[in-house]
Amino acid sequence: MSLLVIALSGADGGVIRHLLDEGRMPFLLDLIESGASGDITWTSGRSAVADWLTVATGAAAEEHGVWANPVCRADGFGVTFAERSNLRMTPVWERVAAQDNHVHVVGWPAMHRTCSTEEIPGLSVVADTFFYVEGRSAANWPAFPESVCPRFLTRDMVSARVHPEELKGPLWRQRLGAPGEALVKVAGQKGLAQLARLESTVSVSKRLGGTPAARFVFLDMVEALGLPKSQEELMGVLAAYTLLDMAVGRLIALAGNSADVVVLTRPPQSALMSRGAITVPSGLSVFKTQDHEPDSLLPAITPMELAAVLGNAAGAGNSVIPEPEATLDTELPAGQLAQRLAARHGVRCRPMRADRVAMEHVEARDRAATENITR
Repeated sequence: MSLLVIALSGADGGVIRHLLDEGRMPFLLDLIESGASGDITWTSGRSAVADWLTVATGAAAEEHGVWANPVCRADGFGVTFAERSNLRMTPVWERVAAQDNHVHVVGWPAMHRTCSTEEIPGLSVVADTFFYVEGRSAANWPAFPESVCPRFLTRDMVSARVHPEELKGPLWRQRLGAPGEALVKVAGQKGLAQLARLESTVSVSKRLGGTPAARFVFLDMVEALGLPKSQEELMGVLAAYTLLDMAVGRLIALAGNSADVVVLTRPPQSALMSRGAITVPSGLSVFKTQDHEPDSLLPAITPMELAAVLGNAAGAGNSVIPEPEATLDTELPAGQLAQRLAARHGVRCRPMRADRVAMEHVEARDRAATENITR
């Protein structure tokens, strides 16, 4: 079993579909055409951190205990980063590692101080706090304490990070290309910092090496950039989507062609405000596994169902039993996501390619009719 889960926090499913149509996210498009994809119905009014931890634990925020990041300090004086001890439920990667598997977790929120909670053989965690820039140069950039587990990996992980100042060199500008230059031109130092964080996340994932049973990678570049307030900022955010797609392609290459790949997106919460009313945010889920019919469409899925699916795909099951209406049939064979969802929702997963062929026929007919009229 080899599983790669990539979370794109802040990435809007509608924007991604538009960019896919324009051919600006080729790696994700290849995943969609060779796997299955569908919508994610995220919880309205919840923070991104709370929702992503619901996916990781199979429990709502009321149960897993982390509503946002940062969290209030235990003594009541100020706030601090969310830690593993704040999470009351066991995330899926710890359940996988507990079965004598090697697991990598990179950048996921609320994983700070994982080692101080419990030592799990085979589990390697690099928390999101590890990538915060401290100091003005790469030579003066200390790692946050307890942000790497096991601790002896800290020194090696520190050398794998990319400092924003390093990206100003010609070699890095060539590697990042036009999207990187566009983002830095629009967002300035903030864009440079997010580029460095993205590159650091991929570099750390590569440095961890090995062939783990599962990898969980969290990318929040679009979330950190925020919603665009002008046409110029919009172009910078769209460039960030292209860079995320490049990172997805590199992570897939790192995991190998035989790995099952899951990509999940969640739009920024502030994008939910529409004419004074809060709507339910929609994300995009992409699954490329051996059990999926190529280019197939899945019904909408909730964070609770995502947790059940990921636990099943990783062979870990659920430590938390969701409400009956949100529970998938656990008697079905592991990994058969399309069949599980079809049985759960009472619909048939239909190939998207057939839809596109039919649409092409309709468009060709309309063009022919238009030409006849003009003649």
